[in-house]
Amino acid sequence: MCSRHETQHMPRLRLAPFRAHVRFRVAVAELGSLGHMRTRCFQWLFLSSLPILLSGCAVVFFAMDPTFHSHDAQYRREAQSQTDYVVGAVYRLKQPVIAQPVDLMIWGTYSSVMLEREGHPYTVQEYERASPKWRYEHQIAAVAKAGTLIRVTEIQFDRNIESTTVWIKGRLLLDIPWAKKPAELYFISKSAPTHGALHNATHTIPVVDKNILELVPKP
Repeated sequence: MCSRHETQHMPRLRLAPFRAHVRFRVAVAELGSLGHMRTRCFQWLFLSSLPILLSGCAVVFFAMDPTFHSHDAQYRREAQSQTDYVVGAVYRLKQPVIAQPVDLMIWGTYSSVMLEREGHPYTVQEYERASPKWRYEHQIAAVAKAGTLIRVTEIQFDRNIESTTVWIKGRLLLDIPWAKKPAELYFISKSAPTHGALHNATHTIPVVDKNILELVPKP
């Protein structure tokens, strides 16, 4: 054992101050830079999505505004009087048209068909020569041949913050599965200028294109 005198003069062990390892300091610095980059990334995402958020708020505002749709009933009545389509009337196709599916699902089902003029973008000959796979990929349900009868079922006034459209709904009088879907006649129609109060909502309205459709007289 050491005496008291000896212990007083022995060198004492001193702990060095803590100094972080170089790799540890670099890692902390990298974490700090990553945090800064993450903050800037969040700021960029917020600023880039701000116009979308504001437009969504505008849509909700106008949709909830009771004055936005206050004249829709009047516009709907004027649309029915300014077009020469008649609800319940039957029209005959004078030339073939292309029926394109609307809301086409991956398993081949769809909600309705949109009638298009031949050649916009495909012809009847292209459809007849094509395989079922090609028809599905190019979204063609069928061809409505000349002489097919169509009954107009509804003149629909559709108005939202982006646009106002008058749609012409119909049914093809054919006893085949695809023809039992509702049909839209807008794209085989001509456009005519509107007038009166309806002009405040839309400047054009679909009317019968006599090169494509003809009214079938009642028996």
